Order: sequence, then structure tokens, then C-alpha cells
Amino acid sequence: MKCKLYLHAKNLPNVAGLFKGKSDPYAVVKVVKKNQPAIEVGVTEVIKNTLDPRWIHPFIFEHELGTPMFLSIAVMDKIPKETDKPMGSAMLDVDSILGAKGNIKAKKMKGGGIIYAKVTPHTGMGDFNVQLRGVKLKNVEGLFKKSDPFYEVLHLNDGNWDTVYRSEPVMDDLNPTWREAKVDLAILCDGKLASPIRIRIYDFEKKGDHELMGEFETSVEGLISARAFAAGGDVNDTESAAAFNVTKKGRDAGQIFVMRADISGVEEPAEEREAEEAPPAEEEAPPAAAAPAFVPAVAAPPTYAPAVAAPPAFAAYTPGAYVPPPPKPTFVDYVAGGCEINLGIAIDYSASNGKKCGFLPIFLIYSISLLPYTLYLRLSLSI
Repeated sequence: MKCKLYLHAKNLPNVAGLFKGKSDPYAVVKVVKKNQPAIEVGVTEVIKNTLDPRWIHPFIFEHELGTPMFLSIAVMDKIPKETDKPMGSAMLDVDSILGAKGNIKAKKMKGGGIIYAKVTPHTGMGDFNVQLRGVKLKNVEGLFKKSDPFYEVLHLNDGNWDTVYRSEPVMDDLNPTWREAKVDLAILCDGKLASPIRIRIYDFEKKGDHELMGEFETSVEGLISARAFAAGGDVNDTESAAAFNVTKKGRDAGQIFVMRADISGVEEPAEEREAEEAPPAEEEAPPAAAAPAFVPAVAAPPTYAPAVAAPPAFAAYTPGAYVPPPPKPTFVDYVAGGCEINLGIAIDYSASNGKKCGFLPIFLIYSISLLPYTLYLRLSLSI
């Protein structure tokens, strides 16, 4: 079956060097089967100046259930005009990810950091072709500069907005026309054209701290309908109904026009494809006229007398086998699935500062052995 893989990482080591900012990580993914050489599936995009990258580009690969297959993931720091530096690597079992809760698995990488891999079955549903144009976007760059807008498309998944596409920035332009994009419908909206999607416009910053310029919510159907209203590619000839209003904190921040929105690459059902490929049936000559056959007289039907229907018989109840409810997830399941827990602890040391007449701080008094507070904190936080 076809599977799709999503990746993100956290707490990566910074290998950029002193006074060079943060690393620019990307990931190289390979599939490894028993007694076979590793095959490269692809490379993610490079995300600038971050140690917690969330890559958008998914990977599609073939997997046979029950056949051992591993994902070899290597995270690298992109260095222009130099050899890229490794930041961490890990090996994950595909079947264990598919069997995990939420189809996601977290693993500490060799070299530092944690990699999160999510694998789900992939069904080809066609591609969504879209091109957007911004008009009079609000400038957030400053008085003497113009913003460098790019947009992200987010899909609502289990109550969370996941980024599924990111465009390239158009530099110094408040009326940008972005390049045409082709996005897999299975990734964009699980094939549900009416499913809500959110489009956010950002001002690109080299340091990675992109500033939000505005956003709006729609669906694939909404984008296609907006394009159907449009009279042409020229914004001046476009009906106002074809534009989406971009807002930021409830205030207008420009408009987005749809230059193209259509679906391509939809696979036909096997039955229809076979019917189209089947050769046409040969025409048969009409049969010659035959002499009329002898038709015997038919007796008159008996008088209609409705019968009273007997009450339906019900099968005897036979209890089925007891199916126990699924077990509750354990703490280990949450940690393996990438659950994050924020812990805040406040301790009052005022009653444990020793004698009032003493001149040494409590931390020096207990310098040889750990304080009870410190000991219990270490035991708790080490989880």
C-alpha cells in the first residue's frame, strides 16, 4: 500500500558555529529493507534559523504490511558554498509507527534532538492546481520598506491547523502574484472538497521570525467557485465576488484573488476504465421474420382473495463474543506519540534556610549532598 510520511523535529543541536545564528535544517529520508540497499525517498525543504523545524513536504512510499521496513532519517544543516553539517540521525520501524496511537512516533536522534514521524495510508485523489494573487496587502515591514509576502495553507486535522503547503516569497511587493501550486488533495483536505482550509499570508524574514500579514478561511470548493466568478486574469476585470478579504485581528489587510483553481489527475474507477477499454460489440443482423406460433387459449385467472400475512418470525437471541473496550493509553504511549508536558514548580525555601545565626547559605551547607528538594526535583524531571 502507499503511505505518506510527515516529519518535524525539536531541540536540534546548533551546529552553525559561533556568531552565525541558528542552523538551517533539512531532512534526508531513505527506506531500508532487509538485505537490500537503502533507497532515498526524498529531501525536505530547508527551514531557516530554527532548531524546531516543522517540514511541510510529505513523502509518498510503498510499503507491504508485515514486511520489515525502516526509515533512515538524517537531519542536516544547509551551509551555502560549504559541506552541509550533520545535526542528528535516527532509524524508525514503519510498522511500529502505523501501529502507534495517532500513527506518530517520537525518537531521540543520534547526535541530539528528537524526531517525530507520522505515517498514514495514502490514497490518490488527484491534485489541486491553484494560483493566488494579492492586492493591496497591508505593509508590516516599516515606513521605508515593503513586505515580502508568502502564504501557507493549513488543513484542520483533529482540531489542530496543520500546515500542508508553503509558497515562495515575492520580494518587495504588496500586490504579489505567486507561482502556480500543485497540492495533493489527499494531503490538502483528505479528498473532502468542502473541508475548511485556512490561508495565512506572512512577511518573509531571513531570521525565520516571519510576521503575520493576514488570513482568511475557505475550502477547495470555495476557491474553485471564486475562480468561476472571475472574468479573467486581470484584477480590474474580476468581479468583487471572486476576492477573499484578508483580515488581521478583525481589520482589513488586503484581498486575495484566485487566478487558477481546478483539479487534475483524478483516477477513474476500475469498472469505468474497463468499460471504456472494452471493444465495442459487433452488430448482429436482425432475425428473419418467422411464421406466427400457435398460442393456446389461456384460462381466466381465479378470483383474487388476499391472504393474511403471518407475523414475521424472529430468530432466537444468541449473545456474541464479548469484545473488551480498547485499553486506556499509558504514560509511555503519550511520550512515544510526541506528547509534550509543561511542568512548573514553585518551592518556598524560607523555612529551610537553617539557623538564623548561621552565615552560610543553605546551598553551601548542602554542597556535599543534595537537598531533599533538589533530589525530588531531579527524580521527577528526569522522566
